[in-house]
Parts: sequence; C-alpha cells; structure tokens
Amino acid sequence: MKKVIITVFMLAIVSLVYQYGVIHLISEKNSKYIINTSGVNFNVFESFKKVNGKNLYQFKIENSNTKDVYSYLMDRNFHGQNVLVKDIRSFDKDGLKCIVPVFKDNSITEILCKTEDNVVSYSYLKQNGNNVVDEFVNSLKNEGFSSLSWEGGYDFEQHEDIQSSISFPDNFGVTIWAKNKLYLVQKGMFKEVEMFNEDRVDNSLSALAGGYYVTVNTDISGTPPKFDKIYLVNATTGLKDFIYIAEEDEGVNRNIYFAGVVGNKVYIVDKTTKIEYEINAVQKSVKVVGNENLTTGKYYNGREFVNVGINEMVDRDNYFRNTVDVEELTQKYGNIEIKESNNKYYYKNDAGEYWYVLKEDLDHPVKLFSFVDFREWKVIGDSVFGISGDTAYIYDFDYGLKPLVRDSRFVSRNNIFNVFKK
Repeated sequence: MKKVIITVFMLAIVSLVYQYGVIHLISEKNSKYIINTSGVNFNVFESFKKVNGKNLYQFKIENSNTKDVYSYLMDRNFHGQNVLVKDIRSFDKDGLKCIVPVFKDNSITEILCKTEDNVVSYSYLKQNGNNVVDEFVNSLKNEGFSSLSWEGGYDFEQHEDIQSSISFPDNFGVTIWAKNKLYLVQKGMFKEVEMFNEDRVDNSLSALAGGYYVTVNTDISGTPPKFDKIYLVNATTGLKDFIYIAEEDEGVNRNIYFAGVVGNKVYIVDKTTKIEYEINAVQKSVKVVGNENLTTGKYYNGREFVNVGINEMVDRDNYFRNTVDVEELTQKYGNIEIKESNNKYYYKNDAGEYWYVLKEDLDHPVKLFSFVDFREWKVIGDSVFGISGDTAYIYDFDYGLKPLVRDSRFVSRNNIFNVFKK
C-alpha cells in the first residue's frame, strides 16, 4: 500500500512538472488536424508562440472542398495548450461562406466570411448593410454562443461635451485634450484633470506612454521661454506628477518637438541645444540619448532604433515612424500604409479599407472594416483605433467595430485623442 501511495504521489509530481513546463517553458508549438463539420473537412494549421509575455495563437483554417482559407491570430491565454479548435460552425448562403471556430473552452471569436474574392469580417459585412449573415448569428445564439461583436454598442453617456460608449471595453482607456484640460475616459469612469491656464490649440507637445500622459506647460514665458519640467498624468487615476528635465537655470528651450513614443518612453529633441532626451514615463527618469558630444541621436524607423547624426534630428522635425515598409505586401496589394503588431501586418489602402494579414502567410488577408476618413489610426496588440468624423472607434475580433467616444473637436483638431491598454 505504501508503494502505491508513493507511486501515485510521484505521478502527481510528474504531472505538475509537465503542466508547468507546458505553461511556462514551451515557447513555440505547431499542430495540424482536421475538423469535420456537416460532411466538410476543414484543415486546421495551428501554431503557438510566446513572445514578450504574449500568447500568440495563429489558426489557418482551410475548407478542403473550396480551398478557401480563413486566417486568425490572437493574443489569448490557453495555457500553452494545442489542438484548440474542437469544432467549426459554418454557413453557406447566397454566395456568402462563413465560419467561426469553437475552442476547447467553448469560446468563439470573430466570424469570417468569403464573399466574391475576399475574406471579410462580420463587422465589415454589418458596416456595409449585409443582413444574410444575421441568419448565421441567430443560429449561433440559439446554440448558446455570444459575442460582443454582434451587439450594437451605439448607446452613449454624456460627460461635459464628450459622449462615451456605454459598451466601453474594460481593458482600454482614452485621453482627450480639450483647451487647457485633460479628460480621462474608461468604462464607468470620466475624469477632468485641470492642467494649465491658457487654452492650447496646437497639442503637438504631448504624448501618451506607459499609461502616462506626458506634456510640458506651454503657459510659461520668459526670454527665451524654457521648460524645466515634464508633467505626467496617470491616465488611469488622473494623479499628476512632474520630473525635472534639466536644471532650472538651464531648462529646455521652447524650440523643441516630441519625436515619438516607443514603449514607456517619450523622445524629445531640443533643437536649440541639439540635445535629445529620453523620458521614461513609468520610471519617471530622464536620460540624454543624443547631443553634439555623442554626434548622434536616436531614431525609430518603425521596427528598431538606429543612430543618426544629431543634426539630422535637429535640422528638421524627424518624427519616429509608426509604419513599416514591406515590399512584398506593396507588390501584392498596391499603395498601402502598413503597421506591424503581434506577428501580423495591418494595412489600409487608398479606398479606405483596413485589412490584416499574417506575417507568415501574405496571400490570405482579411478585410476588417472601411472608413474613407479614418484618421490617426493606431494598433495596440490585436486592436485598431482611429477617428472618423467626430467619433473615435475600436476594432478587434472580440469587440467588433464599435464607437468609443464622440467629441466635436475631433473634426477640426489633431493629436488630442490617445488610447492606452490598462
């Protein structure tokens, strides 16, 4: 009996060690399997990669009869498991061929549909008035499935002169600069943060990094006017703080520009003194990363930092790139603007259509949504944000295409809207 207990105990230890290894140590895994749905075989090509703490799951699902390919990639924690798709729901009517994978935990994601020559999202179909897909959604609802992307999301709450969506996502927050104030909007929360005395129409001397709003006090005067402090506002709580960027008698000249943001850091160039500063918003620290003694400054080209001559940073406002060049994508899809996130590319074309494609499979893009006037668009993780008219929107597979906030200032002013992930 004692031997049996010891054996059971050892097996339990081995099992726990194995589970720990699967969850914490395995960084990459690939699987291929077949799901049969209503007599149709779907080939599933699944891969998992753990990158910088993110759990990136990629699924290429191919209809073995039509050879249509539906591409999914998401940052979702399935604890390193594989063979995650346990079933596939499908729909075929009036030239619309749709699928949605059902995962081991019985969750689902965005419906993707083949129509004419493109694979498009459910959100794109609804944005363009397609009601055929509703029959598929209703059948899924009858089975007990649900998705935020199927909900309307067009009800708003009024705060001052800003409207925020009642369906505001839990894991994001928004900042809006208005005259001399900063507004913070989150689900169930609206805060007004008094900043300075004078109204600021040009808001180019500000940025959002690491959950902190970073700016300078443009009220200051003097001959010449100088900034000695960088102001920080915690975008979640509204608490204010500041850090000295230079000694008070030295300061930073008014002739500056915010070159860009990378992660938690903001880069500011003083064109008069030829100094580039790195502001770590989370650590509340300042570091000189470029000056005449170093002869170089730091420039972010969309993928990595490169050293450039300090005069190149000073002679013109050399803003960091938030797009990338991918020659093969441009050759395939023409004149497009490309952003990279979570092992995939998002791009927009001249028609105002927004797509994504897996980096490892450029032949099967998915059309997500379309806006002719989508401005200041940005990608955070698996979510796309931007402004159309007086409304800022979010799109991702879980949430669909939804409005976040409305503000009449969006129509006429730039760089007043920012978004962060909590």
